[in-house]
Amino acid sequence: MYLSRPGLPLIIKPFWLRRLSLQGEAWRAYGLQTADGVIQIAQPSRVRQELARAAALRVVVPLVFLLRS
Repeated sequence: MYLSRPGLPLIIKPFWLRRLSLQGEAWRAYGLQTADGVIQIAQPSRVRQELARAAALRVVVPLVFLLRS
């Protein structure tokens, strides 16, 4: 088993999406139970928000320039 961050809880259900609070930090976690085991992916909500903000800026900035033309 590979853990990039030891200490995250293992939640076993067929498929799930959870918002967790670990050590005071908000996380989004996804899980999938397969025949071979459980696959879990978790990401701090802060990182997710930063990625969403960056993607929005990539769209909005060109639109502003187009509207000003």
